[in-house]
Amino acid sequence: MVMKIKTYPTIEAMRHLDEVRGKFVQLNWKGEQWLLFATKDQHQFHNQIVAHFMTEQHLPHHWQSPEILHFEQPALQIVGGGKFRLNWQGKQLVLSDNSMVYGRFHEEGIKESLQEAMMPWAKFAIDVY
Repeated sequence: MVMKIKTYPTIEAMRHLDEVRGKFVQLNWKGEQWLLFATKDQHQFHNQIVAHFMTEQHLPHHWQSPEILHFEQPALQIVGGGKFRLNWQGKQLVLSDNSMVYGRFHEEGIKESLQEAMMPWAKFAIDVY
């Protein structure tokens, strides 16, 4: 299955940086697998990434508190999250760690999906720790 990928900001906006660090969320929505990447400058927390995606998709949600995102979307399942480091010059993408809110992402098949995706890092070394 081909994984859909969104980045905040866009990949084009990240290309001028030697290295990009941030967080990512893995989710299933309407039967499709998604990876959402956000730089640490764009979003500090995993739930902010989810809220950004939900806003783009016009899905209702609200902040119960500054830390708690609330939504009822049966078609949206959050699998987990982690941190990423993208090194353009070294041609390496590293996925690691976990989300304190959503737990660790599912590693199985993630490298293959990222290499099959039509993204600039398709030919990079992809390491999962």
